[in-house]
Amino acid sequence: MKKVILSIVCLFIGIAMSSCSEAKKQLTDQEILVVMYEAMNGPNWKDSNKENWLSEKPIGEWKGVETNDEGRVVKLVLNADSVIELVPSEIAGLTELEELSIFINNDGITNNVPTEIRDLTKLKRLYLNLSLFIPYEERPLIPDISTLVFLEYLFISGV
Repeated sequence: MKKVILSIVCLFIGIAMSSCSEAKKQLTDQEILVVMYEAMNGPNWKDSNKENWLSEKPIGEWKGVETNDEGRVVKLVLNADSVIELVPSEIAGLTELEELSIFINNDGITNNVPTEIRDLTKLKRLYLNLSLFIPYEERPLIPDISTLVFLEYLFISGV
């Protein structure tokens, strides 16, 4: 009887673990870029800044995106305007990212730089140029980035 109960408990634990792992499905780099585009008000970016975004073309041909031989994003340059959310937390899924440049010019930011940016452990260059027309005390916060041990260049302006 104990073996039957133990088997049933193990079965339920296995099912629960299986459904948890499905819920935490790893997004592809393309899916992450789409999330970023939507969260950062991409449809309202200037046309020159969103060339090929959401198209059928490989993401390496999307404006500001550079990929490696495996098709993973290694460089991301975003010139965004009319941004609502600065950078969504999903950016941490771009695990091969070596250079991140974000240039934003507006007054509608509603969040801080996500703490997940510190998970971009391969990051070598980080540029954040935020021309924000909001009071200093309302500007976004930059998280602790001491985990970015490969960081060679850091430029932060406007925060």
